[in-house]
Amino acid sequence: MNTLVEFFAKTWNYLSAAWRHVTGNWKPLVEKPVPAEEVDLQLRQASIPNWGFFFMLLLSSAIATFGLLSNSAPAIIGAMIIAPLMAPILGLAYGIVVSEWKQVSRAALTVITGTLVVVAGAVLVSQRYGDWKKATAGLLMVSVISIFLMEPLGESLHRLSVKSRTMRLIATLPAVRPDLFTSRGRIDSLHVTYRNDLLHVDIDGVIPRSELDVMQEGIDVLRQYLSESLNEPLVIELEAIPLDSFQFISAPDGYQRKTGGE
Repeated sequence: MNTLVEFFAKTWNYLSAAWRHVTGNWKPLVEKPVPAEEVDLQLRQASIPNWGFFFMLLLSSAIATFGLLSNSAPAIIGAMIIAPLMAPILGLAYGIVVSEWKQVSRAALTVITGTLVVVAGAVLVSQRYGDWKKATAGLLMVSVISIFLMEPLGESLHRLSVKSRTMRLIATLPAVRPDLFTSRGRIDSLHVTYRNDLLHVDIDGVIPRSELDVMQEGIDVLRQYLSESLNEPLVIELEAIPLDSFQFISAPDGYQRKTGGE
């Protein structure tokens, strides 16, 4: 029995140590929580339909219908990806969570209206392109229209990639560029975002007070390093708490501190 307990204890300690080793560098990569006011505004806006919403719904409906008529699974999957119905569905769930029935009714109306538009679009496409040859031609036509939507989608994917690379570069600074990272400092939070089409890196942390004089120069060098690595300009904003280092020793009488190691 004792052997079994010792086995589980050692296994637990090993797994805990492995978990801490793997997740030790995660904290600087955790972005700041989105403010509740911003989440509320985004979900309310997502519950209000506009012309872009209905256009994307009709486009996805046409692609899905052409995909069904031409027996094309990739087309059906593509229609599922670009359909914007998930936004008002999230708004509906949010309204239920916060118990605001005006938000629930607004989002529900948007979902119902969007569903009716999708069904109507599918009926019209089916009547116009009833056989597989016409469906293939219609799918080609809709695909050409979709090409014009690739540029904004590609820009969004590029920004996501840049933000991910930025966070990874900063997380590996202690090993790759120790000259840009003070070992006595600490990064508590890191937030990477785009503002006015310019990449911004917001860093919160703690630095030794003795390094305040050279911190501006270090931030300038860091900005140049990141800009060259990412191949685009950026702005770094550092909000740091200066830290004073103190050392206290408690020892028995007669103890003499040695300045060198053995």
